Amino acid sequence: FRQYVFAYEKELIDFIQNRGVHVIFHNCGHARKLFPLYQELGMHVYESLTPHPYGDTVLEEAFEVIGPDVTLHGHIDQIEFLRKAKREEVRGKVRQVLDVARKHGNFILGTSDYLSEDTPHENIFALAESAHEFGVC
Repeated sequence: FRQYVFAYEKELIDFIQNRGVHVIFHNCGHARKLFPLYQELGMHVYESLTPHPYGDTVLEEAFEVIGPDVTLHGHIDQIEFLRKAKREEVRGKVRQVLDVARKHGNFILGTSDYLSEDTPHENIFALAESAHEFGVC
């Protein structure tokens, strides 16, 4: 990444942000080894913070390595967890994620990527309601 991609990503991010537009940088999956480069890239927001099993993000580590200058977004697995969890499990996961994020700030709760069409509406509502209840809106 550093050798073949970094310079192009940095140039694009700078180009966009020099025009007054914030950049949300998306990289889902196993992106943990790239975390040390993300603050250097200079994006405003990094998403998707994909947890196990489809990624390798440890939320506390992401906050520590990426640092406070980049807002983090995501960390709710929409592939397995949100599609299959019970309402109370969704509430518990949201609370757990927000308890970690609250210590650091600069966080937007969200899924690690787009919702699957078969995600139960009850779980989507549980995600939103729990974010409102346990987070700062």
